[in-house]
Amino acid sequence: VVGDRGEKFVVGVKLVASRQEKYESIKHLLNKADDRLYVRDALLDRGFYGTLYARAMKETGVHFVARSQVGYKAKKMWDNAEDGVNVERVTMSRSRAPYVSVEVTRFVVPARDDADAEYMAFITDRELTEKQARKIGRDYKRRWGIETSYRVINDFLPKTTSKDVA
Repeated sequence: VVGDRGEKFVVGVKLVASRQEKYESIKHLLNKADDRLYVRDALLDRGFYGTLYARAMKETGVHFVARSQVGYKAKKMWDNAEDGVNVERVTMSRSRAPYVSVEVTRFVVPARDDADAEYMAFITDRELTEKQARKIGRDYKRRWGIETSYRVINDFLPKTTSKDVA
């Protein structure tokens, strides 16, 4: 969780091995977070992009923003963006079982200054203006500290060959 003032803390961790477990873990963790604090938006990485996951997030009632795959649809939106932002309401549908669909807002915003990509693409359950989409893009950048902390966690572990525990 990233607070309004930039503070970061963990609400829960769940190891998952399958898509079904991931689907259930989304609902479990978002409900757990919502029970403990006010969640304005759950900001999720690309691993949670997809119709099933968007459906699970909508079922919790917690507003979400998930980083989207940068494919031809996002590229087309970016090419048609005015002032670097484009927002559209779409219906995501699965083409194989389980057949589900969910209405979301897809949007693109300029990427971070230090990013390799030119833009970032997202989905959310909210209806947004271009100004709100730009703000969410800025808010999402605060997630990077969390991603970095998971990536470098093993770099901070002490290492020794001493047999003396002290």
